[in-house]
Formats: sequence, structure tokens, C-alpha cells
Amino acid sequence: MAPGRRQARSNAIAQSKITLTPTPMATPTTVPVTPTAKPVPADDSSPTPTPDWPRPTADNPLAGYVQSSVLQDPWLELALPQGRWDVLVPACDNAPSTWSNVWLLTSNAGRLQLVKPRRAVGRRL
Repeated sequence: MAPGRRQARSNAIAQSKITLTPTPMATPTTVPVTPTAKPVPADDSSPTPTPDWPRPTADNPLAGYVQSSVLQDPWLELALPQGRWDVLVPACDNAPSTWSNVWLLTSNAGRLQLVKPRRAVGRRL
């Protein structure tokens, strides 16, 4: 505010031409507490539902990896973007090992398959 306007305002207040609005003060109030119902515990006898398996096609497999499971061998934990599952891996030569990358795809017969990615073979010059 300019000095001249400040002086004029002070004069108007002194002559009771302007009344200042008092600043309201906060007053404490009590809020009644209403009792709420206690939550009922869930029945632990029903299992937690697991997410459905993703169904990738052979043309569009899902990339993931396997790691050791909390279950013992031959179980592995399959980690995909959609979640994690414990899978039973049969003992064979092309079975994925712990901490390896895998592809999940659906075969022509409609079965899910874990496939180890093939190593790229480069040419030496």
C-alpha cells in the first residue's frame, strides 16, 4: 500500500468512518465418538485364491525366469510379470535350472510349456 493511502486509511479508522472486522477466533468443540462395529475375522479354513495362469500363444511367449522355490527339488518358482507360481519341473536334459531365463508358451495341444531360450550363435570373423 502506498504511504499516502496508508495515512488516509489510518485517518478514516480514527474518525470511525471505517470499522475493522475482528478476526474470528477458533473455538474448541467436542466431537462425539460413535462406536463402530468390530471387523469380523476371515475364516482361515478357505485357501487364498491364486491368480489364473497366463495363456500366451506360441507366437507371443512370455519372458520370465525360474529360481529356487521354498518347496524342495524338483520344484522351481516361476516369475512372470503377472505373478509368481511354484511349478513342478520334470528331471530331463532340457529342464530349466535355478536362476535361468525361460519362455512360457502354450503348445499346439493347449499345454503350458517352459522353454529355455536358445543361445545365440555368432560368427567369428
